[in-house]
Amino acid sequence: MAYIPVVTIAKGGTSLTAVATGGLVVAGANNVMSAVASTTNYTVLQNNSGTITWAAIMTSYSAAVTANVTITAATTTSAATWYTGATISSVIAGTYMAVAQITIGKNTAAVTTYYGRLFNTTMSASYSSGQQHSPAVAYNASTIPLNAIFTITATSSIVIQGACTTASALILARIYTSSAAGTAAGNTASHVELVRIQ
Repeated sequence: MAYIPVVTIAKGGTSLTAVATGGLVVAGANNVMSAVASTTNYTVLQNNSGTITWAAIMTSYSAAVTANVTITAATTTSAATWYTGATISSVIAGTYMAVAQITIGKNTAAVTTYYGRLFNTTMSASYSSGQQHSPAVAYNASTIPLNAIFTITATSSIVIQGACTTASALILARIYTSSAAGTAAGNTASHVELVRIQ
């Protein structure tokens, strides 16, 4: 077989001697061609400051409160004490759509305000918040939706947090009802889901 020389960039070639099956030829640097190896699953090529790599089409995370969290300190007009219900760690940089809620309840008959927020503990940023007011009735609970679209620039921990003007309230894992109904519903009363959209 006759020898076929490698054609340089200057002469319109790639300067590559081989490219694996499924690989793509890209400009890895000025006037330098390189091969991006093939991958599996549903992925897309991304350009990150000139570096061409594969990226997942969609990245998602989820977490839920699996055991009730006691709010031991009451929030006042001068000080807020936030309690973490569920945490998603190591969320990579990107733009996300969050679907979240936190359910807080108490079994004491006291006028109460419940607070919730979707919070980035790494960047100290709040993306969504809300509150609900409860009359002086025992065994009541409120669910606060915490939906948002936000962008993070560094790997972060995202949490749902609750606070309450009455001490000993609970961030609930299950709905605040009879044990049979709560068991049937599962740990779905307080949770957070993130889907990377960009």
